[in-house]
Amino acid sequence: MKLHKDAIWIVCVSIISLLVLNIFVQNWMNRGPAVVFRQPVIEGEAQQEPVSVARRLTARPEADGPDIAINMELWGTILGNTAMAFLYNPDTNQQGLFKLNDSINGFRLVKITSGKAVLEKDGDAWELILNTNNRNKAATSLLIRELAPSILKTSFSNEDKIAVLEFLNSNDHTFLNLSMPAAKATLEPAGKVKHSTIVYTMARNGTEFGIRVAGLGKRWFTAPAEIIDGLYFPGFSMQDANPDVGDSCITETLGIGGFSMATAPAIVQFVGGTPKDAVRYTTSMYEITTEESRAYKLPPMNFRGAPTGIDIRKVIETQVLPVINTGIAHKEAGVGQVGAGIVHPPMACFEQALEAFVNLLEDEGLLED
Repeated sequence: MKLHKDAIWIVCVSIISLLVLNIFVQNWMNRGPAVVFRQPVIEGEAQQEPVSVARRLTARPEADGPDIAINMELWGTILGNTAMAFLYNPDTNQQGLFKLNDSINGFRLVKITSGKAVLEKDGDAWELILNTNNRNKAATSLLIRELAPSILKTSFSNEDKIAVLEFLNSNDHTFLNLSMPAAKATLEPAGKVKHSTIVYTMARNGTEFGIRVAGLGKRWFTAPAEIIDGLYFPGFSMQDANPDVGDSCITETLGIGGFSMATAPAIVQFVGGTPKDAVRYTTSMYEITTEESRAYKLPPMNFRGAPTGIDIRKVIETQVLPVINTGIAHKEAGVGQVGAGIVHPPMACFEQALEAFVNLLEDEGLLED
């Protein structure tokens, strides 16, 4: 059944009108590429409950031999063109990202859904269920709650209304599609602030990385995009990776995403590192930003505001580059995502921008001899 064009248009307009809701909800969600991850246990803290629970899906007659036990934990799932499950075996300490039909300790991964994975061995099947409440679910639920009354009041058929609501509810991460345009809408006005050294755009296209600085208008400062250092899906390595590509670093430009990893340490299991690394990344971003956000508060940082307002002068002075967490695309078109990790903009972008800013001040006679 096709969705009615007008119904979809109404939903799109409603979503755009709710962009500002992102300011209040972003703190409740972990940013990531359709990722559901368990919050890791930090060293020194007691674990109150198992990371995941196993539910047997098949009955095994005694005549078929002894029962097969499963000792496997599901630490996270990734949905997309290539669905992946992050599995861990506490007996062998084996862990990693696995795709459909991959094997781990004799078990075959046969199904992956949001927060769930099914393993099969010798005709037996178990469903591993992630024991977590994902914040993306909460954000998406809040969005649907806001939209549903208006959708129900339209004159479209009940069939169309149900289809639209089912479409919104079909992905726990629907709200993630708002985070990037919300960041863009928030930052765009900064591009009109004269003589400001604040970065208001970061973007990359798989070949170059570019930044724009408020006081320098719409001029781009570019350099070759870097290869991402991260965790690769089984069967892939850094040799398969395309240089950094995508639009999501607009969120880091705003101060969320990688800048706020301290408040979403579970994502570190996906991009590589530990919860301590997440805190360290966020702490270092305060060195290159001018303000702490009043909208985005970070509980693990004693409720400090997210580091906001990348200053090209501070980047050059400290030699600290913005931190970005991102997916890794294969260098060949059509293969899709092959991993995720941490990447930084090239320092050359900031050096070019600062040089241009100095030249601008010289041209306007604003520099003292």
